[in-house]
Amino acid sequence: MKCHCRVGDSVATSKKTLIAGGGLAVVVFISVLLGGRMERGSVVQDGKIERLIVQMTIEEKIGQLLMVRVIEGIDGMPSDETRRLIQDYRIGSVLFFGTANPQFTAEYTNRVQRWASKTRLGIPILVGVDFEFGARMNVAEGVTPLPQQMGIGATYDPQLAYQAAAITARETRAMGIHWNFAPVADLNSNPGNPVIGVRSFGSDPEMVGGARRQGLPEEQGHRHSQAFPRPWRYQGGFSL
Repeated sequence: MKCHCRVGDSVATSKKTLIAGGGLAVVVFISVLLGGRMERGSVVQDGKIERLIVQMTIEEKIGQLLMVRVIEGIDGMPSDETRRLIQDYRIGSVLFFGTANPQFTAEYTNRVQRWASKTRLGIPILVGVDFEFGARMNVAEGVTPLPQQMGIGATYDPQLAYQAAAITARETRAMGIHWNFAPVADLNSNPGNPVIGVRSFGSDPEMVGGARRQGLPEEQGHRHSQAFPRPWRYQGGFSL
């Protein structure tokens, strides 16, 4: 989940609302990690998620709602500080930027999953990335180079957007990643804004909406690859 806020913003949320919303998020995240799927917005499971949540402490439920950036050692792998966040604070998901190749990335994600398996309930970690224009955005070699979104949008060919999404989903899942913070859903409506630029499919709302939807329900969704797509919008603040 991304929380777009500006420094100084105040957020007033009742405890009841926080717990209710957080409970739903815990159900969805754990369901995906343990093999569940979504149908019409509902989690399809055999009851094991509910049984697991009943066993969780408040601290463990709160931890499941947190995504932290992986702290790496000098070898580029998750460090002992990351292990402590997973095992002591029971965080539910991690985000990382920049790995060498698919094998290294698989070892990287396997390490955090091994640490998670040794927690009290052994709940797997939800792994997130920014692969806005494919895995090559943050994996140095061994993955498929793809055009940035504006390049795909310039073709006005939805099938190419679908193919790019399918390739990204398969490579993402093969490396043990569940959640891709992409595609960027912004319109490039302000040429003076350098933040969006080629990260957008373009300035035409219909074309951008159609391109963004290509590949999401199946290849980038749970049904095939179990890699979450996550369209997001930069609003000049920071993200948690």
